[in-house]
Amino acid sequence: MRAICFCWRGLLVIGCLWCGSMAAGAAPPEATPEELAQEYLGLKRRLFPEDEALAKNLRDANLKLQAELDHVPPLWKAELSLGANLDRGNSDVTLLSAGLMAERKQDAHLFLLLADGSYGETDGVRNVGKAESEIKYTWDFAKYAFLVVQGDAERDEEANLDYRTILSPGLGLNLCHPVRHTELRFSLGPAFVQEKYRGESLNENVSALVQQEFNWKFNSAVEFFQRLKFLSDLADVETYIATLNCGMDVEFYRSFFLRLAFKDQYVNRPADDKKRNDMSLRSSLVWKL
Repeated sequence: MRAICFCWRGLLVIGCLWCGSMAAGAAPPEATPEELAQEYLGLKRRLFPEDEALAKNLRDANLKLQAELDHVPPLWKAELSLGANLDRGNSDVTLLSAGLMAERKQDAHLFLLLADGSYGETDGVRNVGKAESEIKYTWDFAKYAFLVVQGDAERDEEANLDYRTILSPGLGLNLCHPVRHTELRFSLGPAFVQEKYRGESLNENVSALVQQEFNWKFNSAVEFFQRLKFLSDLADVETYIATLNCGMDVEFYRSFFLRLAFKDQYVNRPADDKKRNDMSLRSSLVWKL
């Protein structure tokens, strides 16, 4: 039916063109195909203006849909970081670090995977050997509230820490949800901890885990991040660990960033003959996928 209607309209336009030329009392003038096409389109617009409006609306809707599709964020975001320091001469120093992050945000659900490790030597003697990982699930069930379940694992050769694992559910508040490019979160919950130092027996306890996160995106090229974590044994409040991570990412070429990160971990009761405070300041190259 639609094809018959279009054919009828085309015949009507051609008939109008022919009648106009006959009314002028002369044979149809010689014209190029381009001129005939332009005259045909002009007459069609005058006879059927609703077709032109419909075509314009369709073009506008198509452009709007394409723009929305171009701005749809990917389900998974990932980043890879690499850092290296190398000295040779009077002292031979090597320090290598690597990190991986994968994140999936879908509606009110967030899945986060983190892994980080570093290794260092001075004059052939190892002085840095750390590895840590984290798995987290967050559900924003309300505008300012969320539930979180996370698991952490850590190993530090120089601190004589064979491993420390933490499993923690918690309830949190998001205080900057309406503010664009800014995020401030607090969470609190119980933590089930297993900890093993070299030469010591396994320690298991139930602790309280308090966390605070702050992210601020200045613009598309500069971002500041900060995280504070406090873990305290409920049976012995003198046994606690406080960890601070903060830093800044600066984009220098497309999806490549320079990162300056600071970490300070305070263990109130470390292994024998080990210091309580452990601090690091590192720079690395980050590729955000």
